[in-house]
Amino acid sequence: NREFRSILHPDDSIRYQNELNSCLKVKSNTLTTEYRIKCKDGSFKPIQISMCNQCADPDIGGVLLNFHDISIRKQAEEELVMAKESYIDIFNSVSEAIYVQDERGCFIDVNRGAEILNHCDRSFLIGKTPADLVADQSNIEKGKELTARVLKTGLSQRFEIQAKRSDD
Repeated sequence: NREFRSILHPDDSIRYQNELNSCLKVKSNTLTTEYRIKCKDGSFKPIQISMCNQCADPDIGGVLLNFHDISIRKQAEEELVMAKESYIDIFNSVSEAIYVQDERGCFIDVNRGAEILNHCDRSFLIGKTPADLVADQSNIEKGKELTARVLKTGLSQRFEIQAKRSDD
């Protein structure tokens, strides 16, 4: 335990002690969490650790620690966040209105162009369907057909409708 603490990041030390104490309170309790440990070159790497209270087991008589390096996973998570931020920037920079729908036809995301076109903010549009926005009710069936085609083929569709504005 002392040796492990010596390689633990100083900012993780108190949390480690608290979680270890928590693990010790209950027989066979297992806790999984993440810490940073010091490498030979002085840098720190993230690890995932599982602590299992095996004090009652005469062969172990303590807390069993199992940990593994999660550096690659953490890097992938950071890259995913950056990719999502880039996607959001691109999505919102397009001047045309973009609506993303779920399988029921409800909007689950819209870009800035859709907010401008409909004179409302994103929160007003989320959960709505094209039928909620169509000015000419005869276009509702056409919209349903196009939505069904997108769901069947997985290919995006471009189409135009006359929409109501939120302030109409």
